[in-house]
Parts: sequence; structure tokens; C-alpha cells
Amino acid sequence: MRSSTVTSDGSAAHHGPLLGSGVSHALHLLDSAANHFIVHRDFQTSFGICEKGLAILVDNEKEDSRWGEVKEGLCILGIQALAELDQWPGVLSWVLRQYERPEEIPAKIMQMCIILYAKLGHEAAIQEVARVWLLCPATAGLGSYRTVSELYLLCVLLPLGRTDEARQLVLGEVGSSAFSEDQRQLALEVVTAKETECQDMPFGSRLSPSPGVPVPTSPPGGALMDNLQAMLRLLCRSLSLSSSAGCFPLRRVFMAMVILYLLVVRMNPGVRGLGNYGLTCCVNALLQSFSATWELKHLLNRWDASSVREKGLNVPLQLKRVLGAMERDTSQPAPHQDFLHCLDQQHIRLHVQHDADEVFLAILNFIQQQMDDPALALEIQNLYQISVQLHLQCLKCSYSKPRPSYLLSLPLHIREGRSNTLEDCMGSFFELHLLSGIDICFCAKCGFKTPSKQGFKLLSLPTILCMQLQRFRNSAHGTDKLQCSLAFPESFDFQEIWSQDAFSRDFQNNDSTKYSLFAVIVHAGSVVFGHYTAYVRPRPEQGWFYADDSHVEQATWDDVRDTYGSRHRTAYMLLYRRNSKEEGKGGDKQDAMCQLSG
Repeated sequence: MRSSTVTSDGSAAHHGPLLGSGVSHALHLLDSAANHFIVHRDFQTSFGICEKGLAILVDNEKEDSRWGEVKEGLCILGIQALAELDQWPGVLSWVLRQYERPEEIPAKIMQMCIILYAKLGHEAAIQEVARVWLLCPATAGLGSYRTVSELYLLCVLLPLGRTDEARQLVLGEVGSSAFSEDQRQLALEVVTAKETECQDMPFGSRLSPSPGVPVPTSPPGGALMDNLQAMLRLLCRSLSLSSSAGCFPLRRVFMAMVILYLLVVRMNPGVRGLGNYGLTCCVNALLQSFSATWELKHLLNRWDASSVREKGLNVPLQLKRVLGAMERDTSQPAPHQDFLHCLDQQHIRLHVQHDADEVFLAILNFIQQQMDDPALALEIQNLYQISVQLHLQCLKCSYSKPRPSYLLSLPLHIREGRSNTLEDCMGSFFELHLLSGIDICFCAKCGFKTPSKQGFKLLSLPTILCMQLQRFRNSAHGTDKLQCSLAFPESFDFQEIWSQDAFSRDFQNNDSTKYSLFAVIVHAGSVVFGHYTAYVRPRPEQGWFYADDSHVEQATWDDVRDTYGSRHRTAYMLLYRRNSKEEGKGGDKQDAMCQLSG
């Protein structure tokens, strides 16, 4: 007999008679494709091996009981490889080449295709194939029929506004086969809610978007979680059947986990875009940073705002609502027009360019002024509060009296015409600066104004440390933007980069002084014609994301570093989160609570 092995590119190397059938060979190719996909991250090779395996199955059609399962596994892995190669649009045609007729497509693959095209915003591309699949009598008896029906209703018909077809689906043969009576009633309520939403749009949705920016529509609430729960139900059913049969098919578990990876990681990154409604890029970028601040979301979710009277004019309430919407279905831009209208009523006008740091501080001030829970409002302020001592030393009598103060963002001076580092800029902030000429101050001991030296010393550090890089410089000719480079680290320790002179004797050293970057507000263009975007890292294990209004994509630390300066885009605000073991444990718990309450 000849033996055979599979080489690194998935081809067969024969060393003797072939063991087993063509299905066995295809099974070996599936293992090889999975290895290239997971271990080597070589998606092109993985896809090529999947196609070889599928070609072998065509020549050995249905020769043993494993044929369908192996083909399904190769197709699922092939779909994911195409996804990683950003060849999403060709997925459906590729699947139809493998199965020829829609009704022959396995339920798991149909689910993947529906969710895939819904995420891409191309629901119409999958509508006819899914409809044919659901109307086929052979598929109605499948255990996954209900899940496909749910996805078709929530992810295709309702986002397309096909409420009549959705109602017919629920009341017709598909609904009677897929749903119980209670489930059909619930589905009809969802359809009715969508009809009402289309007929009675909120004030914010009447705002006109900027040219070229699509108007975002709000999908049915919780649709993404419903889809994910449906997939988890499928996995649980598969495992239950396997356990009862006395076996545990690891390949099925692996394939189910690939589907979940596609849903949770690749197709639902957890960062939701925001439409541009007339120079609102500044607010959009700040909202991305707030959304990445789970501590703020948790505190806002603890607030009972039921007693707020003018809800449409309450900034913290509207902020709470839009941050909640940004946690839900990320396939479409979040509806935040009501928040923009609320800010407009507070003199942060639409269709006007704004400074991101000024709007950031204004929103924090509105929270203090408009929340009817002063204790909770204080907790939010303390998230960002940098407590300092202001030292003003008279140069004539050396009299100095420290005065406590606080900052919500640390303004860092950039030196023009040279490369800067964050360490240099922070060190400059805590140096003593000479006040002379028109800047002289009154000395209580001397009794008149004298030259003096002014400086700050740290009393305490916040959980969220915001730094504003002062790139805009006023001169006799107007305001200019500094494009010079400023390098900043992904993490740092205050005590390692600063001398002890920067810390007050009363410095509260109970918490860690180590910080990690999680958001960067980026400014592109000039003072007159500028545009804000954001890099955010909601959780360390998620990596970086780039948000440019409604467009969101995965990014790398190298992409973030491109905003150091000397180019078109420059970092303008940096947000760091304090690291500590205790806060890390609490953070996971509070983040979970925030997700549930959102």
C-alpha cells in the first residue's frame, strides 16, 4: 500500500498506496487549511487548500457519510479566508459554485452569508437566495431552520424596510414551521415597531447629513445579540447531540467557533461608526473616545434619569443614550442626531468647526451642571481630575504659598521647529516658568506686583489621563498649526519619566502610576479646513480601531504612530488609562455590568 501526506501547500505527496477514500484526503486538506489559517495566518494558502479539497469531493461525491460534513467544513473555512482577504463581495457566488442551488446550502453556511451581507450593508444581495432556501420543503425540517428564519427577518427584511414581506413571512408557511405561537407574536411586535419607526422618525433623524454621507438607519434593537445567541444555541445543540451519541466531533466544534469568531471579532469589532451631520467630526471623534471609556459608561448607566424634565436638552442623558446605541449593532452608524441637536442648543453649534479639547471640557462641565445626582456627577469628574498644587514664588522675597487646583486635561506645549517627545512636553509643564513684564503677579508679603516663578506639582493622578497637544499657535498673523513631530508611547510610568520634583509632598501614592494609551483624537488639515478622526482601543485584547465618522476599520500601533506629526494627520489629544491589578479585576466586572445594562 502507498501512504500519503499533505505538504505545506496542501497538495498530496504519495509514498505508497493511498490510504482511505477521497473524503479522507479532503479531511487531511481541511486540517492543513485550518493550520495555515490559525497558526500561520496565511489566508491565501488556506483558501487555496480549501478549493483543492472541494475539487476532490466533486470527484468522489457522497461516497461515504462524512462527505457533507467535510464539504461544509471546507466551505466555512473558505468563507472566513475570503473574509480575512477582504474579498467579501465574492462569498455568495463562491458558495453557489460549491452547492449550485440555494436550497442545497447547509444551514450554518446560510447563516454566515446572511450575517455577512447584512454587516456589509448589502442585504439585498442575499435576500433572494435566503428566501428560496426558506421556501424549500426540504429545509423546513432542519433543526437550524428557525435560526435562519430569525436572521432573515432581523438582518435582511427589516433593515431593507420590507415590513410587508416580514409580516407575510411570520404569518405564512415559514413562520408556522419556524416559530411557536408566542414567538410569532413577538416577531409581529418587532415588525410593528419597525413600521412605527419608519412612520414616526425622531427629530434628530431629520437633520441633513453632509454631502456624500449616507443617512444612518437604526436596526431593530438587540439584533446582533439575538443573532449571536442563535448561533450559540446551535453550538449547544450540536454538543448535546454529540454527547448523547457518545462521541465528540472536534471538527464541528472548531467550525462552530470559526463562525463565532467571524461574528464577534471580524464582523462585529465592537466599534460603531457615526454619521457626519454638518462638520460634526469633532463630536464624532470625542464620542469614540467616550465609548472606549467603559468607566464613564458604567457610571452613566448607574444614573436614574427618569426625573429629568427637558430630556432633549440634557447633555448627560443624551450622552448616555448615544453611548448605549454605540454598543449595539455595529453594522450601521449609530443614531446620534439627538445628541448633536442637544449640543447645538447648548451653543456647540452644528455646521461650525470646533476645537476638540474645548468641546471635551464643555461636555464634562455639562455633566456636572445637568446631572441631578451630584455624587455620581462628582465620580465622573474624578475619573479625569488631575489634582495639582500651584506654586507661585516671589523673586524678591522668595515668598511662596501653595494653592490646590485641578485640571481635566493636561495642556502640553510643543516646541516649534524640532522633534518632541511626550516625556519632554510633560517635563516642561512641571518646570518653573518665569513671569515678568506684563505677567508679573501680586505678592502678599511685598505688597505689590513682582516678578515670580510659577509651577505645578502633582497631588494625585486620575483614572483617565487626558493630554492636549497644543498644536495651534496664535501669532500676529493669526493662528497656525504646528506639524512638527511629537512621539508618544503606548504605555509609560510617571515615576520613571519624571523626577521627584514633579510630585508634591502630599502626593497620593496609593494607586499605580503606570498608564496605557486607549484613545487618540487626530486632526488633519489646517486651522481653517480641518477634520477630526480617532484611534481607539476599547480593550487591550481587541487591538486598535480607526474611526473616521461612519467608517470604522481595524488598525495597528504603527498606524497610530503615523500621527506623531510632520505629515497630514497629527495627534491632538491623547487619553491614557491607569493600570493597576485591582482596577483590572474591577474593570472586567464593571465592563460586563455596563454591557448588560446598556
